Amino acid sequence: MMVGCVKLTAGLLLAGCHFEDADDGAPHGVRDVPDGARMGDAAWNALPTSVRQHMFQVSEIYRAVGTGTIMPYRNLAPRPLLLLERKAADTEIMSAFMISSRTSKPSEIIVGPPQWALGEIQVLRDATSLAELDEGILYKQQEFGFVKFRGQTFWYVVMRSPDAVGFPRPYGFDGSTWYASATWFHEHFHGLQPHGYTLPEGWNPSRDRYVYPAADVHFGGLQWLENVVLVHRFTSANSARDALETFLAIRDKRRTLFPDMVATYEQTETLEGVASYAEGRFLEIIGREAISPDTGKVYSFPQKIPEDPATWLPFFFGEFEYSTGCAIAQALTVLVGSAWKDSYCSYANEETAPTLVGYTRQYVTTPVGEHAERLYQAAAHTYGLPRLETRIREANFVAQWRALDFTEPAVVKQDHSAPGFIMHVTNKDGTPARFPRLRLTPNPTTTIDSDVTTLFANQDGRASADKAITLRPDLPPGEHVVAIVETLDFPNPPSNLIYTI
Repeated sequence: MMVGCVKLTAGLLLAGCHFEDADDGAPHGVRDVPDGARMGDAAWNALPTSVRQHMFQVSEIYRAVGTGTIMPYRNLAPRPLLLLERKAADTEIMSAFMISSRTSKPSEIIVGPPQWALGEIQVLRDATSLAELDEGILYKQQEFGFVKFRGQTFWYVVMRSPDAVGFPRPYGFDGSTWYASATWFHEHFHGLQPHGYTLPEGWNPSRDRYVYPAADVHFGGLQWLENVVLVHRFTSANSARDALETFLAIRDKRRTLFPDMVATYEQTETLEGVASYAEGRFLEIIGREAISPDTGKVYSFPQKIPEDPATWLPFFFGEFEYSTGCAIAQALTVLVGSAWKDSYCSYANEETAPTLVGYTRQYVTTPVGEHAERLYQAAAHTYGLPRLETRIREANFVAQWRALDFTEPAVVKQDHSAPGFIMHVTNKDGTPARFPRLRLTPNPTTTIDSDVTTLFANQDGRASADKAITLRPDLPPGEHVVAIVETLDFPNPPSNLIYTI
């Protein structure tokens, strides 16, 4: 049922509009995704259920954006969106659905439920159009990204078919959860953010972000302290201001330890933190939850530190930026409303906007001298900084960091249980190998037909590629040199390793 809304030609909703998010008038839970089966005609109902569920999620994105409370509405109009249906990462596109956008060539048109205000949906099923579309995708194994098609640039989101196989998880987004919409909105938001900062000369964040903090427990403790000071649901501007002031006192203390590290941190903290804020705010507006496909846990905004200390290294030296940045954005919103958002969105993408810390200093007086020390000491006492540092020490970041630096080849064996190139990577002792990212660079003895391939490892040691890899069919199972591996995100890149299959 539609309540007091005006539908725009692009399928967007004006601020203040609201739709009942049930397809039959009955209430749905925060995890349910209607498919509109009771509201559509035969052509609509003939679409795969996952496709219809994704379209409902898109309509909810439009609705949330239309409220104007995530970021200024004019800056968040979604790009033309294309939903792709595939069976697996290395298969051809089965069908494609353009939402609220038409191409010059005629094709099947379906009108979605009017309550969802999606506009016309152009459906592509013919082999010629799908091949043309596939040609416009640069990284075909990504679950979302950009594609150029018939003079337009579309955001695409890959949907999972019922018979999809793992790559690295069952490939594509599951339309029955809100993870797809939350993730896509986060990435879409990145395209609207100002970029262009310059790293300090000689600073290598992919290496030094691990080396420096891993060698200093106090630095990690201060990072954790910043986070717990900010991760609250502030109910007043005064409480938000007090927390932000204390945060600045701790941040400046961290800055004296590793200034280059903190300078880089503040840039990525802004990029990922604001996107995480927008993602969380979107879910809050529509009253839904995003559930991790890896852990089954509900995402929190800001993110919470993982329970397992063995996984803390990447969280402290990468993912904390999402969490603390999101918390700063939330506190600033309580303090000054949309003022900081209006300023943030006023910068063009190619310009350098202030960081979140920069915005904080605009609205909160930076504490100095004895006042700053008092704030720091009070927070250290309240949240138990010595206890936080003890937990970091026991987690042994130095050992976790060193474990990332493979000095001997790991053993790589192909998983023949499913189509595609899925590998299980282990250390020499048989334990799962953990690494942020690897790049295979073929050499004269290579047995893969690919220029450059990137591998991503899950916690269980499983790896997958971001490009299609075809192993030589004449190679029998066994030990074969396939490539030289250049590490990208290790502490000491580049380090060349020979892997076997």
